[in-house]
Amino acid sequence: MKISVITPPYIPIPPPMYGGIVMVAYEIVEGITKLGHEVILFAPKDSNVSCRLVPYIDEDIYFGLDSTLREKGLVSILASKFAYALSAYEKVDVIHDHMLSRNEIHIPKLHTLHGPATEKSVKRCVELTEQGNNYFVAISDRQKQLYLDINKNINFIGTVHNSIDVKNTPWSRDKEDYFLFVGRSNWEKGLDLAVRVANKAKVGLIMAVKMSEDFEKEFFKKEIQPWIDSFPKNLR
Repeated sequence: MKISVITPPYIPIPPPMYGGIVMVAYEIVEGITKLGHEVILFAPKDSNVSCRLVPYIDEDIYFGLDSTLREKGLVSILASKFAYALSAYEKVDVIHDHMLSRNEIHIPKLHTLHGPATEKSVKRCVELTEQGNNYFVAISDRQKQLYLDINKNINFIGTVHNSIDVKNTPWSRDKEDYFLFVGRSNWEKGLDLAVRVANKAKVGLIMAVKMSEDFEKEFFKKEIQPWIDSFPKNLR
């Protein structure tokens, strides 16, 4: 099959010192390329993959930690329009979209849902379902159920959990003496639960937290900082 894969335009693949959507996309791209499919990846210029890479522009796009969702969103819209147009020109068999893009191209589209079931994301899924030729994959059964609880009219075709490269993932039989949290500072990621569990278990917690949006900073200030102030030896 000839498959185009559309990823966010501001983080190279594989991502340096990062995870998230782009790392998941990287593992998928490498996997389906090894299976013999012809893959076209739309991603930043300095990406390093085994398949054919089509950069969005000649220069890399960088966003700092203080970049807003609106700024990233505007760039993503332009990037997805470019990727869809070129996918049609290339006459691909299917498009795998990791950005839940609006589109009017009559090619089968598979959308992997990487985010929570918000009013905005559910509405987009319903619109694309009604348009036809758009299919959706959840990354967990719970995520799929939360989407369907809001609106049943979403064309889910299954659940595919995020993968890892087992051969390149270090492991040990010996545990460390701390918990680790990596993720965004908001309710859906459960940082507040991680803090409570660590304190209840009397185990240290190391947090690597993304806080670029105002609501993320407010969540951390209100829900997390008081715990750090109360238990400075356990949380860092």
